[in-house]
Amino acid sequence: AAAVVAGALASRPRSGLHLRHTGRLGIQGRRAIAPLQQDPTTKASVAVASAPIGPGHDYKVELVQGKGLGCIALRDIAPGECVLREPAAVKFVDSDPAWIANAKQQMETLPLAEQELVMSLMDCRDPPKSLAGIIITNNYSLGLGSSSGGLFVELSRFNHSCRPNCEQSWDDAAQEIQVYASEAIQAGEEMCTYFVDPRMPRRDRQETFKQVYRFTCVCPACSGDDAERDPARAELLRIGGQIKRLGGRDPMRGVQLVREMLDVYRRDGITAKSFWTDACYHACQLSLLSGDVSGAQDWARQALHWSRVCHGPQHGETLRLLRLSEHPEDHK
Repeated sequence: AAAVVAGALASRPRSGLHLRHTGRLGIQGRRAIAPLQQDPTTKASVAVASAPIGPGHDYKVELVQGKGLGCIALRDIAPGECVLREPAAVKFVDSDPAWIANAKQQMETLPLAEQELVMSLMDCRDPPKSLAGIIITNNYSLGLGSSSGGLFVELSRFNHSCRPNCEQSWDDAAQEIQVYASEAIQAGEEMCTYFVDPRMPRRDRQETFKQVYRFTCVCPACSGDDAERDPARAELLRIGGQIKRLGGRDPMRGVQLVREMLDVYRRDGITAKSFWTDACYHACQLSLLSGDVSGAQDWARQALHWSRVCHGPQHGETLRLLRLSEHPEDHK
């Protein structure tokens, strides 16, 4: 159980495809935004780029200064609202040596217009642009720790922020990726997800961006006043390490450490609510280990609340937490 929180703070192993996680902590990787030195119009070569997309036309895709294309809210959006549901255009298995050949076969079955949309996405590898480079740049894992990945055209238009206001989640039952607002978003504000764990120290985040995605992040958490909060990331690593070393030997101390972690999340703008969900669930497990069923139920209810925000009310994780919040004593 300790690894749920502590392991999340460690550097993620990189697969050959750098699979991005989907709302919970999976294999490292995220979609890259356009490198700052590149002409952003290379991402805007298709007519659909300026058309609203997503449920209810919640946002439009347009050029964002220094980033290429990005998603701009067309209305005020509340935390927990779903702004995008999208099936994968192409799926693949990271461990399959023939993954690119299989991906090309799937591409050939897509309508020509959708093929053009796929090929309009960013390729952060060396020229010439290729389907393999596009998938490497833009893929997402299909669930926690999954070696299967997918390419999602609309989601690939969301840029990165180390203080994101949106979060992506793979729904296995619906076979689609979903994006939820993790904070209140105002009309006209850019909507961003995240490509690497935003709790990593800024130096480690920037190194990943440079090596994997070839851009420098200039989001508020990496520049300006918010960058001064970076020592909080070191504090999170310290707390996570303590939780890992402690294991289940002293569950009540573990619960206190989770409270400290949540305080840092709250104080220093760790906005992705899947991290809050995992922390509360971990505290629930520790409370059960100590025999505190009432405390476990309180933590399960908090985890349920945050899961509804980042996964939606019908996600399998949310439904599991709903059962746990009702009957924590039955948890195994």
